Amino acid sequence: MSKDFPRFIEIDFTKATEHAMRVRRLYQQLEKHYHENVWTTEEDMLAFSTDVGVLGRLIHGLIKNVNLPLHLTILNFIVK
Repeated sequence: MSKDFPRFIEIDFTKATEHAMRVRRLYQQLEKHYHENVWTTEEDMLAFSTDVGVLGRLIHGLIKNVNLPLHLTILNFIVK
């Protein structure tokens, strides 16, 4: 490691946090409009983990060229 490389980097997450909270408030408006109430934290995390799983399967399918369910095959076509 060179002497010029900083040992500690100070990162300010204030703007990223503010942006994330703004996006969350906008999603809450959509949830109220379409579902009559906002999602709980548990519902948010379940949806997030589902999205991550679907994304992982899509990436795996693109790399390994495995048979994917129809809805992921359509996404595969769009990505290419």
